[in-house]
Amino acid sequence: MENDVMSPEEKAAPVKPHPVFRFLNFIMDTAAWLSVAGVLVVILLQVLYRELGMPLVWTEEASRFLFMWMAFLGMAIGFRNAESARVTIFVKMFKPLCGIVSVIIYTVFCICFFLIILYTGYQMVEQQILFTEMASGFPLPMWVVGIIYPVSAVFGILCLIQSLIYAWNKVEVRREAKS
Repeated sequence: MENDVMSPEEKAAPVKPHPVFRFLNFIMDTAAWLSVAGVLVVILLQVLYRELGMPLVWTEEASRFLFMWMAFLGMAIGFRNAESARVTIFVKMFKPLCGIVSVIIYTVFCICFFLIILYTGYQMVEQQILFTEMASGFPLPMWVVGIIYPVSAVFGILCLIQSLIYAWNKVEVRREAKS
């Protein structure tokens, strides 16, 4: 949708991520795609073995855990372009000052949201390690599943910072194109 409202200058000058962000993007994207592939494989195994009359006990739990990873990584990745939590057309409709204020408000609330997830996720993982919680369907420590909460919060904050850098660079590109 953003491409429909982008000016020719914005389309012509894509912003290249910093090498650190490129590396983090690769890690996040790879983990997200692996979780998607994992969900697909586990659900296919579940259906296949159920049809053969030999249902696998662990597939339901494994698909749920992989889905959690997929969803939380997807949430963090969605903040890379800042498209998942705001409607950019409204920001572009208002005067520049309103757009800046809305981005500041958006950023503060998003960082607060991710800090809450980070704090509560860390506490949960700490508790899972302390009590050596294990998954019921197969021998997997629950902290391996729960670690996605603080990890996705850190990734979300980094993606939010990355989107602000992109937005700033796009503003600079527009300024240079006008002058």
